[in-house]
Amino acid sequence: MTEHDARILRGKRVMLRRGVVEDLDRLSQIRREPEVARWWGDFEVEEIEEEFVRADNGFVIEVDGEVVGAIQYAEENEVLLTFPWVAGR
Repeated sequence: MTEHDARILRGKRVMLRRGVVEDLDRLSQIRREPEVARWWGDFEVEEIEEEFVRADNGFVIEVDGEVVGAIQYAEENEVLLTFPWVAGR
């Protein structure tokens, strides 16, 4: 098993995996969608590459083989902030 394979979470229809350069076009399309841009604003493709291809704390989300988004995670060490949260709506 490679390091890349170790970072894959797989369900029946959904897979979370490390991003690759080939994902940048699709992730850029998603960021340009009005419903997404409303919350996240303008961006550069390099930002997406930094956050989801080169970072160790993010996954690209695939549903039935199609890239539908991305997600990041972080640990909060303060006692009052030790719960999961989701940004956006």
